[in-house]
Amino acid sequence: NTNILKHLPNLKVISKYGVGLDKIKLQELKKFNIKLGFKIGINKRSVSELTLSMILNLSRQLIIHNNFMKNNTSKQIIGSELTNKTIGIIGAGSIGQDLINLLKPFNCKIIINDIRSINKYKYNSNIIQKSLKYLLSKSDVITVHTPLNSKTINLINSDNLKIIKNGCFIINCARGGIINEINLYQHLMINKKTMVFFDVFEKEPPFNNKLLSLNNFFSTPHIGGTSDEAIIKMGLAAIEGLDKHVNINKLLDLGYE
Repeated sequence: NTNILKHLPNLKVISKYGVGLDKIKLQELKKFNIKLGFKIGINKRSVSELTLSMILNLSRQLIIHNNFMKNNTSKQIIGSELTNKTIGIIGAGSIGQDLINLLKPFNCKIIINDIRSINKYKYNSNIIQKSLKYLLSKSDVITVHTPLNSKTINLINSDNLKIIKNGCFIINCARGGIINEINLYQHLMINKKTMVFFDVFEKEPPFNNKLLSLNNFFSTPHIGGTSDEAIIKMGLAAIEGLDKHVNINKLLDLGYE
């Protein structure tokens, strides 16, 4: 931000390790004529694979079964198959589109919501682009892959949680704050069949977060982009970004701020 950048008159380039730009104010970089090294989607496969694993985990309730077994309880909960389900993808950028590729064998109907028109899918009858309200009301699985900015903070809240299907799965591997955690807690307390898996939280680590006390809420500690392969890719991209810079205006057009 301005308070930092005004004290760094010799700073010419910032090169980002990773893909989150919510800590970098792009307009401020433009103001101070600072270039940005950044590679969109460098860890997309790491995040999309984690998302798919979360969906499959919830579908068959693997964590619950594992806990049963460790407590000497041989109890079966009947799960569901991912095949032929309706998947709502909020944010069809690099990660969202990579997830679509991973879902191909499951013959899912996919609903995408994005600030841009995603024309590459217009001839695919299984993939449609619709409003957020439509996506939330029709999806069996809702997964978030949009940047955190002024337009997406609290994007999913008490007003639209009430329109999702009872028993819906909600996944967030993007950024904490896109889903209002207080509203979600209240929703999950009432809707016991709805199941949620978070990799990210508003405050990390999420100690004392009430969501963690719920039996229909599951989490990981922000591991989405940190596979062995992704760490190497992000490191190399950060080095490369010292010399190869991105067009900040294009990032602003994509919804980054």
